[in-house]
Amino acid sequence: MPAISARLTRREVAVGGLTFAGVFALVTGAGAWNMRAVSDPAVTVLGAGDRLSVLVTDGPARLLIAAGSDTSAFGNAWAQALPPLIRRVDVLFYSTDDRDAAVTSKALRDTRPRYSFPLAHPDSDREQSVARWERAVSLSEKTVVSLTVSNVASGQSEPQPPMWAATIAHQQTRVVFLSEPSAASLASKEPISALVVSRGAPDKIAVSAAVIRPRAVVANAESANGRDLRQHLTKVVEEGIWTLGVHPGEIARLEFVAGGLRLPTSAIQIRASATPKADAAS
Repeated sequence: MPAISARLTRREVAVGGLTFAGVFALVTGAGAWNMRAVSDPAVTVLGAGDRLSVLVTDGPARLLIAAGSDTSAFGNAWAQALPPLIRRVDVLFYSTDDRDAAVTSKALRDTRPRYSFPLAHPDSDREQSVARWERAVSLSEKTVVSLTVSNVASGQSEPQPPMWAATIAHQQTRVVFLSEPSAASLASKEPISALVVSRGAPDKIAVSAAVIRPRAVVANAESANGRDLRQHLTKVVEEGIWTLGVHPGEIARLEFVAGGLRLPTSAIQIRASATPKADAAS
């Protein structure tokens, strides 16, 4: 097992581990902008109604995973995520859940992606018991986004939308983005700095956090009240972690820094010790 070190402060969460390998590289065209919002590697979480979307940036490369129920909320969040003249993305992955159709349509129009992919298995239907689809995109030599999508037959009369998990790895730091708490089974088994859940009730999110054991949990404030989430987390997580809620129309920027992530100052740590300390395990 690789060595894991953690340094917890109000501003940073640091986790070390193995470097994740990409499947193919995305090469974007020209242009370096002297704007921190674009050039620095980061994960920006967008409130899009009852779901969250995620924008991954590193240098000029931009990848968006779009989901949500409210086009106005998504539009307001998107307006804050990038400067007006450079809101085109290189790669767009979009939810195929019917409840997200309006937001994904808006994302396709507004972001004008070079490449777009539905979050569904390309060669299977929803009748199959299990169908998995995996893809990885390298935004740079240091940043890789890996997606796993699973179509699972639920036994219900109506077919259920696929569930998915995205692992965003920058060197040894990883952020996992889940479509729902039950998608935790699809997530990377490597140490995780932050867990972002697109939609889910507080108790279900806490269960997924117990499986993944991140240093921070980011939830949709529309479907997961912050106080309720912290109460459920204290029941299943042994060590203090950070929580952050993102409201519709708002964004939260998780910045990759040396050895970990920088969280917004609105993040709240639960069950924290008085003095942050570094721990190591092997």
